[in-house]
Amino acid sequence: MTVNGERLGEVKHDGTITLDLPPGSHRIKMTIDWCSSQEIVVEGDEDAELICQPGSSAFMALLDIIFRSNGYIMLERSNQSAIPASKRPS
Repeated sequence: MTVNGERLGEVKHDGTITLDLPPGSHRIKMTIDWCSSQEIVVEGDEDAELICQPGSSAFMALLDIIFRSNGYIMLERSNQSAIPASKRPS
């Protein structure tokens, strides 16, 4: 995982990582070898939950690796992170 171009951590299969980021905008991207996700911008003062998963089917993975290396991994906000932290159910 990179934040603002700097590698900050590694997420194992079915794993999670929690980062406390300073205020301001931060670009987050997941990478595996030379393949990566699109960048997602989060604010340091927001409580964001991101989900990382394959960018396509197993059949399409080879094409993604060769022709679309920034689409091999899908990084997206979870539906829960669209709800302000103060309004989320406990």
